[in-house]
Amino acid sequence: MECDGAPLTWLYQALLTKPVTKKMSNSRKLSGSNAEQAAAIMTELGATEAYVYAMGEEPWLGHVMATTYNEDTYQIKQIDEFMTWCKDRGIKAGHLYGQQEWRW
Repeated sequence: MECDGAPLTWLYQALLTKPVTKKMSNSRKLSGSNAEQAAAIMTELGATEAYVYAMGEEPWLGHVMATTYNEDTYQIKQIDEFMTWCKDRGIKAGHLYGQQEWRW
C-alpha cells in the first residue's frame, strides 16, 4: 500500500537507455494503492482478509529506503483509513510490522 512512491528513475534509472525528464519521472511514480483504491480492490475481489505490509517502516530499513514514518505521515494515515474501512465491514485486517506469524 505504498501510496506515494518514488519517482521512476529512483529505481530504474540504470535500466533506461534514454534520459528521462524530471516531469516524466515524477509522473510515473512507483506507487501502489491508497485506502480508497485498496477498498475498491477488496470489494471487487470479495476478499475476507487484508494485510498491509510495513512498507519499510522497520527501523533496520530506514538507511536503505531513506524514509521515516510517524502517525502524521500520509502513508500511515492511509493504512489507518483502510484498517477502519475493513473493521467497519467485519473484514479481518492487519498492518504487518516487525513480525507476523501464522500457525496452522
